Amino acid sequence: KTGDRVKFLPNGQLHFLGRKDQQIKLHGYRIELEEIEHALTQISGIREAIALVREVQKDSKLLVAYITSHENLSLNSSNIRSELKKSLPEYMVPTLIITLQSMPLTSHGKIDRQLLPMPVMTDDSAKELVASFNSVENLILDTWRSVLNLEHIQINDNFFDIGGNSLLLLQVFKRLQPQLKTPCEVIDLFKFPTIKQFSTFLSQETTSVKNDQKLIAT
Repeated sequence: KTGDRVKFLPNGQLHFLGRKDQQIKLHGYRIELEEIEHALTQISGIREAIALVREVQKDSKLLVAYITSHENLSLNSSNIRSELKKSLPEYMVPTLIITLQSMPLTSHGKIDRQLLPMPVMTDDSAKELVASFNSVENLILDTWRSVLNLEHIQINDNFFDIGGNSLLLLQVFKRLQPQLKTPCEVIDLFKFPTIKQFSTFLSQETTSVKNDQKLIAT
C-alpha cells in the first residue's frame, strides 16, 4: 500500500528493495520523479526528459534532469527552471539540467538510466566570470567554492540554483560567521542567496552599526 517493495528475511525482518513507482525522498521531501519529467516535457522545445537523484560528492545529493530537444534546439537551463517553478514547488525543480543529443537506450529500446552521465559540478561555460570581487565578496566566494565544490561562480549566481541546499547553506554560515566583522544570522543567507546580495546586506548592516555608534558617542 505504501508503494515500497520489500521481502521477508528468514528472521522475520523486512528488507527494502525499492519503490514500485519513482518516488524518492530528498532533503526531507517526498518527490515524484515522473511529475518532474512530465512538467519538463510540457516546456516548448523539450522532447524527452529524465529526472534522477545523483550524489555528485560525498553526502551531497542533487536533483538532476536530463533532456533532449526537438531538432537540436538550444535550451537555456535558467529559463527551463523558471518555467518549472510555475508548476512545481521549489524543492522539485532540478538543480542541474543536462542537455543530451540523445538518450542512452537498452537493447529493448528503452531509456537506460544507468548509462546517463554523471554531472560535472561546473558553471555553464558560456557564463562570463565576474573578476571585480571586493574583499567581503571574495571571502563569500571562497566559502561557496569550498562548500559547493565549484570553481567558477558568478557574483549574481543564486546559491540554490548552482547546487546549494539548506544543509550546505548551514555549512556556509558556520564557516563565514567567525570571519565576518558584521554580525548576521543564518536566515540572512536565505534572504540574500547571491554573493552580491549578501555582500550588499553586510555593507548596509556595517553602516547602520557605525551610525548607531556615532549616536551613542554624541
